[in-house]
Amino acid sequence: MTQDEIIEMARQAGFLYGKMGPSDMPFVTAIGHTFIVELEIFAKLVAQHERDRIIASNELVIERVNEHIQHLHYAVQAEREACAIACETDGRDLAGLYYAGVIRARGEA
Repeated sequence: MTQDEIIEMARQAGFLYGKMGPSDMPFVTAIGHTFIVELEIFAKLVAQHERDRIIASNELVIERVNEHIQHLHYAVQAEREACAIACETDGRDLAGLYYAGVIRARGEA
């Protein structure tokens, strides 16, 4: 989380933020009361930001896992077809054709 994001959340929570004095020293204040309400809101904003970041990260991981699963599926299909072709070309009788059909049918199940 960047400093600008934190400052923006503090503003959303009701803190006032600025610079004061000759050194432009940063300050944070709330007018007329303690910071308890603002801190509670601020904590909720920070927590939501982190939840959103984690969800986005997990969505990317899930997307990549699904891509890998799809690649594995294609590899299994290719291997199955290679086996079926081997049965067809190697078989001099009907058994090779039968097993090639069984292998292909298994891929459709």
